[in-house]
Order: sequence, then structure tokens, then C-alpha cells
Amino acid sequence: MSEFQYQDPLPLGHDDAPYRLLTQDHVSTFEAGGATFLRVEPEALTLLTREAMRDLAHLLRPAHLAQLRAILDAIDRGELDAAPAVRARLDGAATTLETVTAADPAE
Repeated sequence: MSEFQYQDPLPLGHDDAPYRLLTQDHVSTFEAGGATFLRVEPEALTLLTREAMRDLAHLLRPAHLAQLRAILDAIDRGELDAAPAVRARLDGAATTLETVTAADPAE
């Protein structure tokens, strides 16, 4: 077995990840003991959580995004009428939600 070697779990350095500013509200700094600290209000954490869940549900689902892209491309090519295509997608989402709700053992 190899000997343990510490590695910084959050190294600082160049970062190419895209970030977006959610708000400048609900955060501030304060001084104490000669150091500057960040104060984060509960509203900021609520907003961050809501946005993270939205991103997980919509932006980070490759199969879902590919399906939507195919619908939009077909509409652009004139192969689909936009209204029925969108209605079918919404009906599919409602059917999925009904199935999940009906299968919920907690009810």
C-alpha cells in the first residue's frame, strides 16, 4: 500500500468553469478580530438552492436537451408545426409527472 500524501481538495488557480452572478443581495462582509468575514443571509442560500435545483432539473439532463434540440431543429426545417410539437412535449411531461405521482408510496 502506498503512503498517504496530502493533496489540497480545493486548490486555487486558473479556472475555466463558467459562472453566473445570481445576485449581489443578501451577502456582506464584516470585520472581527482583525480579519474580514463573509456574512451570507438565509435568503441567499434559498436562492442558490432554488437555482441549483432548476439547473439540475433542466440544464444538466443531456437526453432531455437532445430531445428538445431535435424538436426545435425539426420545427426550423419545417418538418413540425411548433404548437403541436410543444403541446406534445408538455403532454409528455404531464404524463411523466402523473406516473411518478401515482407510483408514490407515501400517498
